[in-house]
Amino acid sequence: MHALFREAEVTDRKDRLYLTGLLLNRQLDTSKGLTAADADAVIDALQALKDRGDDEGLVGAVNNLMNEAYVRESEARDADAATEDQAVADEAAAEQK
Repeated sequence: MHALFREAEVTDRKDRLYLTGLLLNRQLDTSKGLTAADADAVIDALQALKDRGDDEGLVGAVNNLMNEAYVRESEARDADAATEDQAVADEAAAEQK
């Protein structure tokens, strides 16, 4: 698993945890709870990304995956903030009536 992380140039611990969480479809704060099955799933997913034949290899495939996830998460946070702002505005308007 770590050899594939190195090949993908994912050297930062935080980035490795984030990528591992993406590949396992759950948020991780630590790698201590990973099982052998989890490690196998991460290896298989990284190998599948590598085998896709991205122009920039595994580095490009991983960067694309992580960037897409960051964008989705940012959009979700923005939507949540907008909903919260609207609720506050609605509450203030109701109090003024």
